[in-house]
Amino acid sequence: MALLEATVFPAPTEGLLVALVLARRERAWWLGGLATTASVGGGLLGYYLSGALFTEVARPLLRAAGDHPAFRPPGSGGALRSYIAPGAG
Repeated sequence: MALLEATVFPAPTEGLLVALVLARRERAWWLGGLATTASVGGGLLGYYLSGALFTEVARPLLRAAGDHPAFRPPGSGGALRSYIAPGAG
């Protein structure tokens, strides 16, 4: 449930976790660890998916919109570089 919450739908799973812990208190730490692990896994999966979707979807849209310098990858004179080293881009 926490994996889906972190990637697909932003619905809090704490209510379900509280109900499960109240039903079986001896498994509270195990359930909390499982929820934490699944949430971290969902975050990593979401990070990977956003990188893949940026390459396949967002980058072509940005190029079609005029390829603004702020959207260039780091190291190519984008917005981040202009903050770190003004005049270098």
